[in-house]
Amino acid sequence: MKRYAAILGAVLLAGAALAGRTALAQQAGTIRITGPAAGATVSAPVQLSVDIQGVTVKPAAEGDPAAFHYHALVDVDPATVVQPGQPLPTGQANIIHTADRTISLPNLGAGPHTVVVVLTRTDHVPLTPTVTDRVSFTVGPAAAGAQAPASQTPAAAPRVGTGGGLDADSDLPAGMLLALIAVLALGTGTALVRVRART
Repeated sequence: MKRYAAILGAVLLAGAALAGRTALAQQAGTIRITGPAAGATVSAPVQLSVDIQGVTVKPAAEGDPAAFHYHALVDVDPATVVQPGQPLPTGQANIIHTADRTISLPNLGAGPHTVVVVLTRTDHVPLTPTVTDRVSFTVGPAAAGAQAPASQTPAAAPRVGTGGGLDADSDLPAGMLLALIAVLALGTGTALVRVRART
């Protein structure tokens, strides 16, 4: 009889441990946008801040199947990309995947915008039911003298730099100056040059 009681105890203990692991595996956590505030008028570049609770957050590149990250859908209707069991698209400029709690959305033009954040595991598949938050805000007009953004949506991720400009009065020979412009254009994506002719 003691033997059966010991076996039954071991089975119950193993069942309780397994139930605890299952509950942990199904733990979805929460995600909440903390900035910008809903309905706010903000200036560019917009800083998106999120608070994620109850789960381990790591970049998807680390490959931890138990970790989470999120996707920020910038002016994207979630119904067009959030499908049960399907990963969210990557490599699109307006769908950013990250584990960073604060990210910059530098190229939003003046006017209304909506950002939806979707919590996913490393495989980019949204949870069922989905764990999301949404904020709508307005980007105010650029200040006088400020350069307007080049586009209405963020540049494709991963982003290394934003490009730049060259405003130079140059006495270089035209051939050398054109070669320099070509190198700068390849390296930064854009180059603005004002050339003063040599006399």
